[in-house]
Amino acid sequence: MGLSFSCCHSIRNDEIAIVSKFGKFAYTQSAGLMILPLPCMCVLEGTLSTRVRQLPVKVETKTKDNVFVDAQIDIQYVVDENRAYEAFYRLSSLEQQLNSYVFDVVRSAVPKHTLDDLYLHAAKDMIADEVRKNLTQTMGTFGYLIIKTLVTDITPAQKVRVAMNDIETSKRNRLAATERADAEKVMVVKRAEADAVSKYHQGEGIARQRKAIIDGMKSSVGAFQEAIEGMRSRDVLELVLITQYFDTLKEIGGSHGAKTIFVNSGAGSVSGISSEVRNAFLQASYGKDSQVMATT
Repeated sequence: MGLSFSCCHSIRNDEIAIVSKFGKFAYTQSAGLMILPLPCMCVLEGTLSTRVRQLPVKVETKTKDNVFVDAQIDIQYVVDENRAYEAFYRLSSLEQQLNSYVFDVVRSAVPKHTLDDLYLHAAKDMIADEVRKNLTQTMGTFGYLIIKTLVTDITPAQKVRVAMNDIETSKRNRLAATERADAEKVMVVKRAEADAVSKYHQGEGIARQRKAIIDGMKSSVGAFQEAIEGMRSRDVLELVLITQYFDTLKEIGGSHGAKTIFVNSGAGSVSGISSEVRNAFLQASYGKDSQVMATT
């Protein structure tokens, strides 16, 4: 507000009036009706707002690890009513001078921290407190109180942001690859365990099958000996083996995709087959007994 030579003035609740007499500061007037005693000598110089104001300041600076960032600092300040004279007369451009002080403090505080530290709450509080302390000491002499300083944003250069995103993406991809490898490892181990269990049960089945065959042969030998007097166990066993041999040939010939099979059909071949089967059993039994003797 400029000079006013009127004798009556209305001062609002959020204002302080500055009155001068013959150009010299005389007194201040709070909210309400103000009547100048001598309109020719006393002049209303202007008013000061008592509201808390906020000034956003954007500062470009460098971090400890040499990364350029833009720091957004918000300064909340208010007029000190006890020092209205200094607030009205001493500063010509409040916001410009506040900017200069904030620039000076921030550019000395931010280089103490790395870029990663600036995104932590503790580092932001340290910078904000340092700005507030310096501004409180300086601006207090000019009639202004610093209520709060806030570090609202830290923005690195575009290339730095892209590089940070690439680094984070690489870390995530590496972690995902590790997790996939661990999952595949678990699957391979589980498949191996399942295969081992399957083969174990399969072996048990084969063993039971062979035991059943032996029990069946033993029963057949006994039945033949009871039915035919004078028939030796060896003859019965040869008969059973030859019967199984021909049953096997029958199954092979009747299976899908069977090929031509050449077998001996002479009379002597039958006894030869039984001899070969018997010799195979004997060799297997001999090998097993030798292994048991070597073990003991």
